[in-house]
Amino acid sequence: METDRVRRAAWNGCFFRFHISEGAVAADFAGGKEKPMGERLKKDILEMTFDLDRFFQPGYVIELCENTYYRGSRNQRALVGTLPQAERFPGMKAAERFIRRHLRCADWKVCICEVCWVLLLVESELEEPDFYWDGRQFSPDLEKALAFSSYRKILSCQKREHLQEASMIDLRIFPRKQIMLAV
Repeated sequence: METDRVRRAAWNGCFFRFHISEGAVAADFAGGKEKPMGERLKKDILEMTFDLDRFFQPGYVIELCENTYYRGSRNQRALVGTLPQAERFPGMKAAERFIRRHLRCADWKVCICEVCWVLLLVESELEEPDFYWDGRQFSPDLEKALAFSSYRKILSCQKREHLQEASMIDLRIFPRKQIMLAV
């Protein structure tokens, strides 16, 4: 009988509410004290890990000119956009192959850039230059910064090095290869 009520509630989209209340009832039967819902939700939210690689994808992009990236094509014309709109390539070879086959403009310099996660010093947000974690210390040189291809990897590095309070995680663009197009 009780499982039928839970199934109906799940069907109607109210499963979460019934699930919580039944847990409280079970805790009362056992003689224990159930934590208030606010505390449970706060704990769950803090432990929740978001898959940010899905929303902010690392990989390789093609920079056509400063802060302008290739995002696709329409009617045999290249479309450009900002970094979030840019088309991602799985590797440098794939991006280079795409440039050689599809982008044919004489005397045009394009750059293959790698989009990676880095640890940034919190104080860098307030003042210039930015300081990046290089594995031992924070330094202003972006080229020496440790770059991570996934959010989970940089999150574990941040915890391992005890940098949760001193650093923040951010996406950065590393220019990797300049290509001069010729007809």
